[in-house]
Amino acid sequence: MPFVIGRETASSVWFQKAVRDLVDLLNMGPNWNGYGEKVIHPASAKRLVNLLDRMPYQGPPVAIVPLPNGGLQLEWHRGPKSVEVEIPPAGEAEGWFVDDSNKQEDEWVVSTAEGLDRLAECVQELLNA
Repeated sequence: MPFVIGRETASSVWFQKAVRDLVDLLNMGPNWNGYGEKVIHPASAKRLVNLLDRMPYQGPPVAIVPLPNGGLQLEWHRGPKSVEVEIPPAGEAEGWFVDDSNKQEDEWVVSTAEGLDRLAECVQELLNA
């Protein structure tokens, strides 16, 4: 499964950790926690790497979490704020921003240029908290 990544992204410490974490997740077999989960679908991994490469980001490593349907989820958490992106094997990637301090919630499609901009804004807001 070849990836084409921008030089700046590929040299980032946060991205290198994300790739190591992703490889570990791709090596998990089916039923990885005993509830009949599917293996991580290669399409989800490719979409995740593409999203991270397109997103203007310089910050701490992002958490990558496996989903039972073979998808992946990106997560950033700081204090009462969270940003999550669900990347299914097929269909639109969706983003969520939650701020528990003021009960603010936002949801959007990440797969568009506007959605990617919104993701970058939410992550930056979280990191600046």
